[in-house]
Amino acid sequence: MPFDSLTASEARRILKALGTGSAPAEFARLLLVGQKEWFDAAVRKMAETSEDQDFEVRFVRARYGGGKTHFLFCLEQEAQAREWVTSFVLLKRDLVELDRFSSFVREVARNIKLPSGEIGLGGTLKSASTHHLSRFGITPGKTVSLSNKEHARRDFSNYCAGRFIAPPFLPALSVYYAANLENDWDQVESIRGWLAGGDSAIVLDARYNPGRHLVRIKPLGPNLAEEQLRVIAILCQLSGNSGLLIGVDELEIIGRLPSQRKANSFQTLRALVDQNDPQRQPPATCLFLAATPEMFEDADKFPSYKALQDRIETLPNLGTGNEINYRANVIDLDRTPLEKSDLRALGLTLVSLHELAFGKAPANIGESLDKVISQVISGKYMMARPRLLCRCVTDLLNGQLTGELPVEVGVRARQLQEIRERELSGK
Repeated sequence: MPFDSLTASEARRILKALGTGSAPAEFARLLLVGQKEWFDAAVRKMAETSEDQDFEVRFVRARYGGGKTHFLFCLEQEAQAREWVTSFVLLKRDLVELDRFSSFVREVARNIKLPSGEIGLGGTLKSASTHHLSRFGITPGKTVSLSNKEHARRDFSNYCAGRFIAPPFLPALSVYYAANLENDWDQVESIRGWLAGGDSAIVLDARYNPGRHLVRIKPLGPNLAEEQLRVIAILCQLSGNSGLLIGVDELEIIGRLPSQRKANSFQTLRALVDQNDPQRQPPATCLFLAATPEMFEDADKFPSYKALQDRIETLPNLGTGNEINYRANVIDLDRTPLEKSDLRALGLTLVSLHELAFGKAPANIGESLDKVISQVISGKYMMARPRLLCRCVTDLLNGQLTGELPVEVGVRARQLQEIRERELSGK
C-alpha cells in the first residue's frame, strides 16, 4: 500500500498497535525494512510451489521481536496481490494446537481469506463452484438446460475424483455443487459447516445424489484432518487462485506442553516436512511456521525429537563460509539483523505516520531518534531490535520517553518481555 494513500485514521491505528508491540497485518508491507533477500526468495519459491503443484514447509526463525510475525504478514499481503488464498493461524493453548491437528485445520478454514476479500471457507466453496460452472456458460440469472446442468455436475464429480478426493468428501462436494446450482441454501450451508469442521452430522438430499438416496455423513473426525486440509487446498485452486499460503505463529506454545503432547506435536511437524505424496499432500500450498531460536536449540524442544531435528538439520540452511542461502527452508532472520540505516528508515516511517495522524512531530525528532536507535543497538536486551524500537519511538513521539535513556529503554524491554510471557502462558 503506498504511503500517500493512508488516511489519518489508518495511521493512528498503526501507531497504536506498534505501541503495544504489534502491527496491523494489512499494513505490513508499509513497515518492511531490511530482509529483502529473504522476502524475495520466499516469494520466488512460492511461485515455484504453485507451478509445480507442490507442498512446501518452511520455518521463520528469529528472536522475540525480530520480525517473524511481520514477515508472515508481509508474505500474506504479497500472496493476496498474486492471487493466492491465505490463512493466518495463531496457535493457542488447548484451542488450536498441532498435536490436535483437526483443531488446526478448523482454524485454517475459519481464517481463509480470498484475494477478493471474502473470508472463510464458505467463500472458497462458492468461488470454486462458480468458477467451475462458468466453464459451461452457467452464470447467475441465466436460464440453463437440464442437460447442461447434468454435464457440469458430472464434470465436477469427475474432477474431484481425478484429484483423488474420496468419501466422505467426494459425495459432500458433489451434493454441494448440485445444491448451489439449484439455490438450495440450506443444503449448501450444512455442507459448508461440515467441511469447516462442524460437530454435527449432515444429511445429503436424495435429489442431488446419483442413486437418488438420502445419505447421512458423520462429523469429520481427527483421522480425516489431513485429507480435509488437502481438499481445502484443491478448492482454493479450483477457485482460479494460484495456491494456498498458511502462516503459523506462536510455535513456542508447543514447548510448554506436557511431554507426550509435545512429542505428538513434533511428530505432526515431522509428517508435514516429510509429506511428498502428490495424492495426499495439499497441492500448491506453502506452510510457513514462525519460531524463536530456542525451539531449534533447547534440548527439550526440537532436539528432543530426533526424527524431526534430523530433518530440520538436513534442510539446506547456510552456504559455505558466511554466505547465506536465502532459499533455505529455515529463514533465519537473526542472521541478517536490521542495521542502523534500516532502523532509522523504520523510525522515520513512524515519524511520518505520526505527522499524518496528529500533525507536526516534536522538535529535534531526528536527533532524538538517533539516540534511541543507538541505545537499542548497544543495549543487551532479551528481544530483537525492531519491536523494541517501535515501542520506544511511539513513546518518544507521544512525549512519554523521558529521563535517562538506558533506563527508559530497559523498562520498555522488560514490559514487552512480560507481555510475551503472559501470551505463552495463556494468561
